[in-house]
Amino acid sequence: MPESPGRTVVLYIDGDPKSTALTAAALERRDDQFDVGTATSAEEGLEAVDDVTPDCIVSAYDLPGMDGLAFLETVRAQHPELPFLLFTSEGSETVASDAISAGVTDYLRKQSETEQYDLLANKIENAVAARRAEQRAAGRSREFQQVLETVTTAVVRVDRHGSVVFANRRAAAIFGVEPGGDWGENPAEVSGPDIAELCGDSNGATDGGSDVGAILRQVLDSGEPVDGVRCDICRPDGVERTVEIHGRPLLTDDGAVEGAILSVDNVTAGVERREKLVECSPDFLTVLSESGVVEYQSPAPGGPNEFDPPDLTGHTPIERVHPEERRRVVDAFESVRTGDTGETVRVECRLETSDGEYRWFENRATNYLGHEPVDGILVVTRDIAERKQTEQSLAGYASTVTQLQGATQRLMDTTDRDDAAAITVDALEQAFEFDIAGIWLCNDDGTRLEPVAITEDGRDIVAGELPTYSAETPSLSWEAFESQESRLIKDMDEYTNRYNAETVIQSELIVPLGEHGLLNIGSTTRSAFDERDRHRVELWANMVESALTRVEQLDRLRSREQELQRERDRLDEFAGFVSHDLRSPLTVATGRLELLADDCTSPHLPSIEQALERMDQLIADVLELARQGATVGATVPVDLEELTTQCWRNVDTAEAELSIQETNSISADRSRLASAIENLLRNAIEHGGESVAITVGTLEDEPGFYIADDGPGIPDARQDQIFDSGHSTTDDGTGLGLAIVRQIVEAHGWEIRVCESVDGGTRFEISGVETLT
Repeated sequence: MPESPGRTVVLYIDGDPKSTALTAAALERRDDQFDVGTATSAEEGLEAVDDVTPDCIVSAYDLPGMDGLAFLETVRAQHPELPFLLFTSEGSETVASDAISAGVTDYLRKQSETEQYDLLANKIENAVAARRAEQRAAGRSREFQQVLETVTTAVVRVDRHGSVVFANRRAAAIFGVEPGGDWGENPAEVSGPDIAELCGDSNGATDGGSDVGAILRQVLDSGEPVDGVRCDICRPDGVERTVEIHGRPLLTDDGAVEGAILSVDNVTAGVERREKLVECSPDFLTVLSESGVVEYQSPAPGGPNEFDPPDLTGHTPIERVHPEERRRVVDAFESVRTGDTGETVRVECRLETSDGEYRWFENRATNYLGHEPVDGILVVTRDIAERKQTEQSLAGYASTVTQLQGATQRLMDTTDRDDAAAITVDALEQAFEFDIAGIWLCNDDGTRLEPVAITEDGRDIVAGELPTYSAETPSLSWEAFESQESRLIKDMDEYTNRYNAETVIQSELIVPLGEHGLLNIGSTTRSAFDERDRHRVELWANMVESALTRVEQLDRLRSREQELQRERDRLDEFAGFVSHDLRSPLTVATGRLELLADDCTSPHLPSIEQALERMDQLIADVLELARQGATVGATVPVDLEELTTQCWRNVDTAEAELSIQETNSISADRSRLASAIENLLRNAIEHGGESVAITVGTLEDEPGFYIADDGPGIPDARQDQIFDSGHSTTDDGTGLGLAIVRQIVEAHGWEIRVCESVDGGTRFEISGVETLT
């Protein structure tokens, strides 16, 4: 079974070779993206799976060697996530229950109608699409874990019981365990080591702090974060560490605590060598007097996080603290000033640097008042801007993943694209704190983007009617839609091609939703978004695009089903009219003619009888044309020579001769193909004369066959008209025979053409046929 990049590879297993070939051909005709491989036994099917793993397996229940359920269990042992559909004529509630227990993706009973293949194709498409969506989600989860492996902070995720679900390499080094776990796992399904046991909590806390178990329980019970709590741990290998823990709860959609994220720093060296750090610490050190004035300031530390602090000697540094954190910093200073000697207080805050920008720092203040050589309050300041950014990213991604999980099912359940847009906007409003979030969807002809959903806050901010975007009016939104690339606009005033020069939107994030439209996120302040926001919103956009694609596919299927039903209704109505309203008076006329022939003789009676017979044939042809329609029934292998011979016996051949050259078996609706061959044979005799010679053979250059005669042929000017309904070159012809032939050929997906035969007569060539032998 060959690999087909970009296509859907399906493996169909059935013990019946005819059913196998029929089902495979039906699936490939219904979806040109399907590459269907076949097997006629479970053993052959397993070999095919080992050769090239398909995108989906479809199996009958009754298989040689083992039944379909045993085959399913064997496949599941090696490929637990591979879509597997049971398609069988054997079935009961017990079989269905056993199949579901064994992990079958879907279950479908075979039927006699051809619609079963449409249903089977839909189930295959849905199963493969769902599997590919799961693979994409798993890929995003792996990317997220890779991000966590790049940070310098130890990161641990625990469930609500305190068991480790995920630990990055830095955390593994601190706690002395192997890194691992899957960030995307459901904590309820993961059983990891207990973090309190890993830390050896029996050793207690450091400097009045809590042990790890108590810190974690505080976060899980209260749902509130903890910051800068220090404690001693004893790793499983006996190595002791002093760590500082920052904890954040993980909440479900309804606000319940389902776990926690711990950011852990190893501060062992700082605790063990505090006096030495005063002399050579790479951190920024200051010594404050009891009144809070800076008496000593160390040089700025170097390294990757180098910053330029202002000279604060002789000044009170509180004015350099961000206004939102000043009260907290003052309280921390008072706590350490009035506390015991050696007591340390930690506080994080934003400090203004020499360039006027605020930057996050961690400050540890220890009371050494009255104790040499410090005789003051020693403050060790560390740049934590990178860590803060990591924490914010982790919290943002965790929130995004949680919100995505909650919105995905709602989006997958909807069948209306406007509803999908409304669900998305509602979810975005809950997940983010954007000023404006809205969705614009493309109209039917792809020329305009029309607004369909916007947040309530957005409606309050944007006065008047929401804009419609198109190529006719310059706009950043239409440019993003045409290029299919997201746009991060930090300052709207820098873009002269914006839609509205007077817009209140100062920064914007525009993310396309494929061919469906785009997602607009706006803010009334400049530089409101960064690359992290872009990436998080793109995750949402990918999910929304998939949901809109699914809705569009459902709409097309519904429209096709409705159109087919209307066509069937029209044909049934027409057939009823022809059968009753035309044939009834014809029957009366025929009967009256027979009575008239008994009463008298007239040279006009044969002409009347001939006309009535022609009308009867005409009605029969019209009924055949209407009732058969543009579809075929189940296709089966047909021996072309055998069928042609049978059709020859059903036609008034007079003195005509039939010669059948080497032919093949083909896949066709036997009944309808017989009707087409009979019409072509009858046409050759009617137009070529009673002694015409007819030849049937196989096309040389492509799959197909021909029927040729040595009659007078058809002029080139009339060859384009002969398949039209009502076109006939004889006085007694109905003009429908070749129209019926073309309808049958096209219903099979074949093509028919007419040309001159080698004997100067007429040759009909039928191509595109599926040849079996």
